[in-house]
Amino acid sequence: MTTLKKLILNFAVVAFAATSANAAVSVAWDFSPGNEHGWSTVNGVSWLDPNGVTAGQADGDGIDGFFGNVNITGNTRYAHDGAHTNFLYRSPIINFGAVHPTDPVLEMDWFGGQGNQSGNADPSSPADIIGGSTGGTQLGSKGLALLNLTTGNYDAVYYDSANGGGVETISLTLGDLTGAGVTTTDDYQLDFFETDDGSWGWTRLEEVRLDGNAIPEPSSTSFFGLLGLLAFIRRRR
Repeated sequence: MTTLKKLILNFAVVAFAATSANAAVSVAWDFSPGNEHGWSTVNGVSWLDPNGVTAGQADGDGIDGFFGNVNITGNTRYAHDGAHTNFLYRSPIINFGAVHPTDPVLEMDWFGGQGNQSGNADPSSPADIIGGSTGGTQLGSKGLALLNLTTGNYDAVYYDSANGGGVETISLTLGDLTGAGVTTTDDYQLDFFETDDGSWGWTRLEEVRLDGNAIPEPSSTSFFGLLGLLAFIRRRR
């Protein structure tokens, strides 16, 4: 098989695999260093280790005399309970329009502190989170929110329920999500946020798993555009 044919076949598998039936979570995002799976930092800094992702404390962040003082190491360090800029970490785009109707379609593994120790109302949008180490309306919260890309609001928010006690898993079916306000027509991104800086003021997101059909497939336009590019390369040769 020629190199050109191999490239076309491999792209076709990627482009059309998501159309097959999927009855269980099949995609795992584990946030190991060097493999963030397309997630990106929107505010603050991330701290990645083999166990997952949590907030980092940037050089110069912190409060003198409080939980580790100001970070003057010259580098980002693990914030743990120390004061840090509010952290917001965002996933690639997902959509629940084609996921399994009854099996779990979204799962998350937590470890660390209770997600809503301060009893805050759920954040309604990213603006409730972003605002510096003492800003925003969510000081003392950490959780995972589903950002509706049509409205710009959070349709559902989930938290680790306890301090310590090992890894806690939240497993959600499509019915759980739609019951919380998530739609099957709008695109979403997952926002992991961490704004706490007190005792048990951290939560680590160890892994997110989801139904593979929740990841939008590449468009046919992109697919056939690649075919044209490959044919052009072949002609040049």
